[in-house]
Amino acid sequence: MPECSHAIAEFFSEIGTARSERNEIVHRTWRATDTDEVTALVRVKHNEPEELVRRVTAESMIALANRLLDLAVELGDWKITANNANLRRSAKAPGMPTPVWPLNPPRKSAKDIARRSTTD
Repeated sequence: MPECSHAIAEFFSEIGTARSERNEIVHRTWRATDTDEVTALVRVKHNEPEELVRRVTAESMIALANRLLDLAVELGDWKITANNANLRRSAKAPGMPTPVWPLNPPRKSAKDIARRSTTD
């Protein structure tokens, strides 16, 4: 789907960022802080002092979980869009009628829109 290439790249970039954040929370060492609401995630190295990676709260972890769920739903929407794109391509075979279903990606990118307007 070259007409959606920037939107797809932005989507996968957002997935990568969310996964990295999730991996930090799951796989880092947790330390208590001055307040009960905030937890410190630290990097532990042998024979070196601990390095603070970031601080997290329950609210920030819930927000991340919600973002990951939204991205999982969007992935399903992209799958449907890809299926429709494949159907559109196969329907363009000689003797086949022009497909009537539109290609509606779950997100749009300003870069894709700008590229389409310059090629039209």
